[in-house]
Amino acid sequence: MLAFDLVIAVAYFAIPLELLYCFLWYPFPVRAKPAIVCVLFITFITLCALTHLVRAFGLESAVPVITGLCGVISVLTAVMLLWLIPELFKLAKSLERERSERLMLENFQATLKDAVEGPEEKMDEASMNLMKAIPYCSNRQLRAMAAAKASLARMFRSKSVDVKMADGLKMMPEKVVLPINHLFVIVADADVHAQHSEMLDRMSMQIAKTFRDADSEV
Repeated sequence: MLAFDLVIAVAYFAIPLELLYCFLWYPFPVRAKPAIVCVLFITFITLCALTHLVRAFGLESAVPVITGLCGVISVLTAVMLLWLIPELFKLAKSLERERSERLMLENFQATLKDAVEGPEEKMDEASMNLMKAIPYCSNRQLRAMAAAKASLARMFRSKSVDVKMADGLKMMPEKVVLPINHLFVIVADADVHAQHSEMLDRMSMQIAKTFRDADSEV
């Protein structure tokens, strides 16, 4: 029993040290709830280690005291986890959304690049016809704007987000207008913009950059 209790005690002491290392050195913002739960869990594991340690050395008189403290801390940890778990689900959902939006932005950037550098016949004819009415634009710029318009329609699966000419744009209720440059804007439904505001801002900047880069003909 001495050897087994010593091995278990060492493992239990190692776990809180490893958790402390991750918690203190990993670069993420520390919030109150995770910090409290982490401290409680580290305390619980440390008390478990002490329980096995005192048993290994035959200090049976200390076991009830340590076991009692361990019981109190374990209950508090369980209660705090119930408080924390909903936020963990929210965090997981937020991380998944960030990953999804990052992939969408990468695909969007690749689509614009392909539109500028690829064959013209790949572009949507309806979008091209609309954009050809804009003066002072090269064919590459027109193809980039047509690609942006078509890509946004595919990604949001509706006309809730569109690329329009800035000139003569009328006021539209429940719409948000994001400027691209002096010629074009992104028009989005207010609820869609509320959900994807950062991504739409980045898309607007990406379109503007591609438009500038495509200024001259190849």
